[in-house]
Amino acid sequence: MTIDRENKKEYEVGYKRPPREYQFKPGQSGNPKGRPKKNKSFVEDIKDEMNELIQIQEQGKIKKITKQLALVKRLITDALSGKASASKLLFPVLLSKDFEEKDFEEDLSQEDQAILEDYIKRSINYEEARRVK
Repeated sequence: MTIDRENKKEYEVGYKRPPREYQFKPGQSGNPKGRPKKNKSFVEDIKDEMNELIQIQEQGKIKKITKQLALVKRLITDALSGKASASKLLFPVLLSKDFEEKDFEEDLSQEDQAILEDYIKRSINYEEARRVK
């Protein structure tokens, strides 16, 4: 048992009750380095990288956009220029449920819409034929 000099009371020293001179001072942490940071997963690293800003020049103006948006712009540009590999990557996204029909049908001419519907029918038939085999 020791005497607490500040409050002039007796202070019981024991389990979880260290002597006052060895206790942390007000404002002093018992873990100054803090908790270690969590290791990021591969997917989190990719998301962080894709959200970084880069500068591009578009129509003579310099813009800052995310790497993800730059990748999308390049993919669409390549698909429009006739690169089959870009089209193969882009069409499943366009046909997914996340992509609503109203997002692109309003701007399509009747001829373009007929081409797209024909492509969808053929791709569905192809998928069904693959499942049967």
